Amino acid sequence: TWIGKISYGIYMYHYLFFGFIVETFVSKWGIGRSFWSELLLCFIVLGVSIAVSALSFYAMERPILRLKSRFVDKK
Repeated sequence: TWIGKISYGIYMYHYLFFGFIVETFVSKWGIGRSFWSELLLCFIVLGVSIAVSALSFYAMERPILRLKSRFVDKK
């Protein structure tokens, strides 16, 4: 269920980090030209995406979701 809670952040941030990390590692440093280095890059991108998504959920989304109860009609 934890991945489900942060899944929107993964959706939002994954492509951004994928582009940045691949651009940095492959284009500038030449890393990622073999199967194992590409696999390592995939795990790095996935790890960064999950970490930033979790941080985003707990720092931004959850406080905003807590405010939702103030605006819902309780009839």
